[in-house]
Amino acid sequence: MVINEFPIGQTLIGVSTDEDQEFEGDELCLDQVKLYFEDTERKITWITLSPLVDTDEIDVKIEKNTKRPTKKNPHPPFHADGNIGNNQLFSSLRLSKKLMAVWICENDQGYKDQVIFAFESLHPHIAFVAEGSVIKAFLNQQILKDKKRKETEREIHFQIITEGILGKIKHDPKFINFLTPAFIESCTGIPEDEIPPELILRIQDNPELIRSLTPETIKSFTGIPKDENSFQCAKVEPVIQN
Repeated sequence: MVINEFPIGQTLIGVSTDEDQEFEGDELCLDQVKLYFEDTERKITWITLSPLVDTDEIDVKIEKNTKRPTKKNPHPPFHADGNIGNNQLFSSLRLSKKLMAVWICENDQGYKDQVIFAFESLHPHIAFVAEGSVIKAFLNQQILKDKKRKETEREIHFQIITEGILGKIKHDPKFINFLTPAFIESCTGIPEDEIPPELILRIQDNPELIRSLTPETIKSFTGIPKDENSFQCAKVEPVIQN
């Protein structure tokens, strides 16, 4: 299949999936995947991925809308698929993204068992792999530099601790007394002596503020946030400065 047949540069406007009903595990196994694209002239192209059981391959079909708009029907339906709303990939494959590249991969036996799509950039975004009688989906992420990766890991670590501490406070309000500068330092890496006491008092009055804490907001804290958005517009009482 020639790569130019794919709707490169067109916008993803719909996804429909047909889930395999025989598989009982946690993995998402699909019998069919359809991706719908629209060009600047509102013409529709859709790609259908289906597993070929005998060879463990993926069958790829590309179809285009042949219906033309009329005065009575300026926007004719571009397909007759009743499962357009059945999209198990909703959280992983966002709509309104442009298709930038497609790769069809062959295994060592010469079978086309993997189709990879790139959206918005030339980095692979999602891969569909044939395994037996089904298709499985895998997300791909660009490798980040160590500094960026560590920042991301720190943010995830802080989010996990934040949700855990808020859950404990909800279960036992007395746990709020453990919100100390030492705890903030362990979460954000900001030295304890750089964390003003006023900030701790505010967090103890409104524990939800801890969701908004970052090294930047702590460093810029002077008793009254310069920008209320830095604390997600949380309502707090002003502190009088000497």
